[in-house]
Amino acid sequence: MPEVTSFSTADVRGPYKAAAWRKHAMPLTRDSLSSLYYSRDFDGEIEHATLNGIAFIKGKVTPHRVVRESRSLDDGQDNMIGLVLLEHGSTQSGSIRMCAGDGSIFCEGQPYSVDVPEYSEYTSVRLPRHVVDMASLEVDRLPLRSFDATRGAGRILSNMVASVFHELPRLNESSWDIILGLSQLLKACILSIATEDHTLSSRSVIRDRAKAYINLHLRYPELSPTRIAQALRCSTRYIHKAFETEDISVSEYILRQRLNSSRQLLSTREGARLTITDVAMACGFSSSTQFSRTFRKEFGMSPREGRQRWPIR
Repeated sequence: MPEVTSFSTADVRGPYKAAAWRKHAMPLTRDSLSSLYYSRDFDGEIEHATLNGIAFIKGKVTPHRVVRESRSLDDGQDNMIGLVLLEHGSTQSGSIRMCAGDGSIFCEGQPYSVDVPEYSEYTSVRLPRHVVDMASLEVDRLPLRSFDATRGAGRILSNMVASVFHELPRLNESSWDIILGLSQLLKACILSIATEDHTLSSRSVIRDRAKAYINLHLRYPELSPTRIAQALRCSTRYIHKAFETEDISVSEYILRQRLNSSRQLLSTREGARLTITDVAMACGFSSSTQFSRTFRKEFGMSPREGRQRWPIR
């Protein structure tokens, strides 16, 4: 189960609080290369945990400013998506002001400046970009966008993040279904924001909604372009058209996601207790024979060999 790390400046002498925060807290929020500007009475508390490569952070801070310039970015940050849910206080970043009940989504590979003018409390999540499958969303065009976390997909996402953080001590590395749900809700919020900003065509929106539907229904063997079209209330032809800019068809995407899901499941402690047939059924294959054949074609080995070769996470 993930270990929750915490740090507070409460026991640090006044003149050294900001330095202690920079040393112990900012690396946890991936801000170690950023500049910190603070008031004389700066104080902060932070809790941090990582589950399957996704960082969960809960913080309480007094007024300060964090500035990250382009020259201070490292290579890995461009592959991370950040989510911040503000529970108390306010923040200002450029023309975007956030108040309690707001959320924001941003690409960590962007320079930024954030002002926190008053005592604030927040929860933050950092996800690898590939987990959210953001390739077609052009996240670089959305360096920072805010959304209402009190209604719609934003509220569901906010509630789920709060629940996951609360249950972290009781979760384990095999909780990959939780990560899938979280990533799809995050993606739904980004789609909603992007649609409002008219940064995505309707075909791109349908394509990404189709991907989200696929990833949430992989376990069902009857998943097909026709079933997806029915769920999204459009024609099967339009679903195929929406995938024309991809390097694979809808059916090929479904198969690839099932294979990736099976590989991930085989390398977890939960999957280690399942039979190969159970893994096949959990990932939507109609039979273990079909699963083994397509798995070998994709990875050059049988599922059983893969389980033995890949380290358990």
